[in-house]
Order: sequence, then C-alpha cells, then structure tokens
Amino acid sequence: MNIRLPVALVGMAISFALPTLAQQKDTVDPKIEQQIRVLTTKFDEAFNRNDAPAVAALYTEDAFYGTPHGSFHGRQAVEKDYARHAFQNYHANNHFTTVDRVIAVGNEVRATGR
Repeated sequence: MNIRLPVALVGMAISFALPTLAQQKDTVDPKIEQQIRVLTTKFDEAFNRNDAPAVAALYTEDAFYGTPHGSFHGRQAVEKDYARHAFQNYHANNHFTTVDRVIAVGNEVRATGR
C-alpha cells in the first residue's frame, strides 16, 4: 500500500482542525464578556450625567489615561481631567458605547466597538 495517501489525508485533517482549535482557544468566558458590557453601560451612564467621580471610579488606582491634550496617571488625575475637559469645557453628553465583539488576545481580553 502506498504510504503517501494516508499521510496526505492525515495532514489535510490536521490542517482543517487547527483553525477550529485556535478559535476555541481565543474565546472569552461569557461572564467576562457580560461584565465588559455592563462596565460600558456604567461608563455611558456616568458620562452622560457629567459625573466625573463615577467615571473615574471605573478606572484602576494606577490608571493611565492618554488624550490629545495630555497624559494622566492615577484615578484622581483621570477624574480631574474628565471634570475639566469633558464636562466643564465641552459639556459632553449623549455618549453611547457599542461593543461589537470581545476577543481574547494572549492573557488579555479586548473589546472592540465604537
């Protein structure tokens, strides 16, 4: 019996299975995805109330927040920037975040949207 045919068939089977395995590896726990969606809703609600302390509370204590007008380190600095620029200077409201998808990248989870 010719050995090349079975080897070729096994190779094809593996090549079809690898993308499926890769997709399963990069899936996100549905609970984490739901938590991300809840956080975006909380952000939108706080932002639309012009509530800088509530917005900043969604950041970590050692957060880094980069904007076109500067970089801010720490939750207190983030709060001051939102209070001054987003809410006082620009009177921002009607903010709405849409999460299109949540993907796992290495040890991180990333949400994409607008």
